[in-house]
Amino acid sequence: RNALPDADAVTTSSPFLAGRIEEMTGCRATVIADPYEGARGTPRWEPAGKLEAAWFGNVVNLAGLDLVLQGLLAARVPMHLVVVTDITPVAHAWERFRRPNLAPTIELDVRQWSVEATARALRDCDVALLPIDHGLNYYLSKGPGRMVEALWAGRFVTAHPLPAYEEFRDWAWIGDDIVEGL
Repeated sequence: RNALPDADAVTTSSPFLAGRIEEMTGCRATVIADPYEGARGTPRWEPAGKLEAAWFGNVVNLAGLDLVLQGLLAARVPMHLVVVTDITPVAHAWERFRRPNLAPTIELDVRQWSVEATARALRDCDVALLPIDHGLNYYLSKGPGRMVEALWAGRFVTAHPLPAYEEFRDWAWIGDDIVEGL
């Protein structure tokens, strides 16, 4: 807050955050969106047997996935879930703690993050899950990168609402209940 008035330029990754910066500091911020990675895929929706699902992101975002897993278990949605993240000690602990509670309904497959691993998970899935922990306000500043990457791969997306996702409502399911979206 103190440094912004002295800056020659201010940038951010989302229009929502740019608005908050201007509101709180009076400084206008230029929005420079995050780059999108991955190859363009062919849209398809042909689930057979267990639903093939993918979640990808930073390990700090696993809290949002936890909230959705409980709903998926309660709804008895059989699925093979690929989680692509940086496999840190936190991710290892998360996997060890979750795996026994998910079986046999949800088969968990945790993979080390890379551009290639994310692209492979999106190519092989039926749906990309983009949940958030609504209790954390920092999500309001997120850009649309994960949404765009999943749609660009040609996959159906179920996501919790974020300001950056609103413009994609015509192409993805966005709402408070991911299970309802499925």
